[in-house]
Amino acid sequence: MSKKIYISDVTLRDGS
Repeated sequence: MSKKIYISDVTLRDGS
C-alpha cells in the first residue's frame, strides 16, 4: 500500500 503511494508521489513530483 505504501509502495503505491510512494511511487505515485515520486512520479507526480518528477513530472512537475
